[in-house]
Amino acid sequence: MNKFTLTCLIPFYNESARCVSVLRQLTTTAEIDRFICVDDGSTDNTTRLVQTTFPQVKIIVLPENRGKSAAIQAGLEEVTTTHTLLFDADMHDFSVDEVEAGIQAVRNNRGIDLLIFQQKNDPVLSKVLNTDILFSGERIGKTAALRAACKQKMTGYFLELAMNHFFFSQQYVVRCMPLHASNYMKLQKWPIQTTLKKSWQLFLLLCSGQFWQQRQQLRRL
Repeated sequence: MNKFTLTCLIPFYNESARCVSVLRQLTTTAEIDRFICVDDGSTDNTTRLVQTTFPQVKIIVLPENRGKSAAIQAGLEEVTTTHTLLFDADMHDFSVDEVEAGIQAVRNNRGIDLLIFQQKNDPVLSKVLNTDILFSGERIGKTAALRAACKQKMTGYFLELAMNHFFFSQQYVVRCMPLHASNYMKLQKWPIQTTLKKSWQLFLLLCSGQFWQQRQQLRRL
């Protein structure tokens, strides 16, 4: 069995100091061997801030904004470790200890193909709908399996559901562990037009048959 190695992959688009804050926390742990950030066509100073503060972090710059799915796909092509930790650049107030506990769980049980961090600080409605798991962007997976999952056609919020569809419908072992963390609200990051567009996309996703099917599949995990 190959030695367990781990890359943290963080996509970002105009996250500025938020991305730096996430890296400042995650780089305190010795559990992560390598960091890769993917700049999804940002128009702000995020890349410069990351390069200046964390010269050890590899940065991939996409020429234009193509969405989180494309950024993750591009990043995974550069990963050489056995496992990958996917982490959003806009997380805050998260527990590094809980992240380390998740890494240790996967390290100690190599039969786990995907570990999803359940967002314990999400609102009650999110927990009722199980979006605290199904839409969680914080995941640890076997790199080869993640690459295969991400070869599916997907955009926007469909990234997490596409991953779920791949791992839930195949003979893979999926586990969940808690992560107390918070996301910035959409209006704190984007203009109102973008916020409304993304909120509408999310609403359509919540109405999709795939989403409700995956809620049922969660009961088997």
